Amino acid sequence: MVVITPELLRKRAEHNEMILSTLEEVTLHQFKIRKIEALGTYCKRLKILYLQNNRITKIEGLNKLKSLEYLNLAINRIDVIENLERCESLSKLDLTANYIGDYRGVKCLQGLEFLSDLYLLGNPCCKVPHYRAYVISTLPQLKLLDGTEITRPERIVAAQTIASHGQYIDSLDFPSLDHPESDGSDYEDNDAAEKLRTAARQTKADDIDREAATQMKGKRDRPCASNDYRVLQFNDTEFEYLLSEEHATQCVVFEMALPVHLDTSHCEVEVHPTWIRVEVKHKPLQLRLPREVRTEGVTARRVGMTGILRVHMHVEEGQYIPPPVEPYTPQDEGEESGTESEGEGGHHDPESQSSGSDSDSDMSDLPQLVGRE
Repeated sequence: MVVITPELLRKRAEHNEMILSTLEEVTLHQFKIRKIEALGTYCKRLKILYLQNNRITKIEGLNKLKSLEYLNLAINRIDVIENLERCESLSKLDLTANYIGDYRGVKCLQGLEFLSDLYLLGNPCCKVPHYRAYVISTLPQLKLLDGTEITRPERIVAAQTIASHGQYIDSLDFPSLDHPESDGSDYEDNDAAEKLRTAARQTKADDIDREAATQMKGKRDRPCASNDYRVLQFNDTEFEYLLSEEHATQCVVFEMALPVHLDTSHCEVEVHPTWIRVEVKHKPLQLRLPREVRTEGVTARRVGMTGILRVHMHVEEGQYIPPPVEPYTPQDEGEESGTESEGEGGHHDPESQSSGSDSDSDMSDLPQLVGRE
């Protein structure tokens, strides 16, 4: 375990000629430090402080750092946001990959008017419902949260969310997280690296989801009908589909070939009398139906072996699906008639028929002969 002492600080202040009273930036990462101390006594002019990847369990000893602008406490063992109220110049705070479970602790940051950039990614609180909305609503001075810009529409939505779910958030019970004491082993180093990789993966996944949502926003906002009230047809799901009719059940059947591994919770089906709409992961498909159907009694099922989504819609009263018509084959009928004529009339000579018809045709073209008396 390493303790923050004046000797350690001087070693880390070589860029400032080892003078601590005027030191504005110091890097103390990966020293396995467990407690923040001595900084407020010897380095009161600090503006940038790096304490990431240590064994710190509590935010303390920073009350006298009035000029501190950037504090990095990522990859530590902190579980509560506290004791930062007097860091009045703080503009960026990084608490990535700690053990913070209660996001309501950000209230202690409300008085930091210059705080514009906050990182809480990789903490358990990020998985609690309404995390982002609560932080945005509680800290209106923020411009970036977890590396993502906070837009004006997002602030409005966050305020509405907190207004409607405020009582639920206040009633949340966040149990304290029991994590083992630090022993300085290599296992802890690997654990810290894994926490950082997890936070990076979560950031990338959030960025991908956000980009996909942005790309699909225009498609989800498509109108259902055109200006002349005709139902529009489109398929943004990119999955194959089939629309058919069943005479036996008097149903219009819609089928879509979905991947077997796709969870059914990602599918939404909406049936109207003359059209159907299906959304798969927020990507819509909309089709006009060949007949008017009843919206009651509609069944939608997935085929477990193939993943196919099948929707059965009974036709409305007065509608009728006729039985399928067997294909007509003139060639087969001709062969049958020819066979029958051979059976009834015996042997048939095509040459005699053609010659007789030719002679009749030739004689009809000759002029009539008039006899003399």
